[in-house]
Amino acid sequence: MSARTPSVEGGALHLHGAGAIALGSPEWFTWLADDTHHSFHFAGAAGGFTARKERKQRGQWYWVAYRQAHCKLHKVYLGKTEMLSEAHLHAADLALGAACAPPAEAENSGQ
Repeated sequence: MSARTPSVEGGALHLHGAGAIALGSPEWFTWLADDTHHSFHFAGAAGGFTARKERKQRGQWYWVAYRQAHCKLHKVYLGKTEMLSEAHLHAADLALGAACAPPAEAENSGQ
C-alpha cells in the first residue's frame, strides 16, 4: 500500500492515520522542516494545490505550490518554511485560482 500525501484542511495538517497538526504551531514548522517531508495537498476555497519542497541553486529548501489546469501546470512560489502560515497558503490558493480560471471567464470579466 502506498503512503497518502498529507493534506491541509480546516486549519490542520492531516497525516492520514497519524493524527493532525495545527497550522502555525511549532509542530507544523518542525514537520515542514523535516528532510523526509517534501509535499502536502492544500484544500482551499479556490481549488487547492499541491505544495512541494524544492532545493534551489544555493542549496536552501523552498516551497512551491502547483496546480494543473487547462493542460498547463501553474505554480506559485510559497517561500521558505517559516513563511508558510495559514494566511499565506490561502493567498497562494487564491492566486492559483485566478491563474487557472477558464479562458472564457477571463474574457468575460473585462466586459
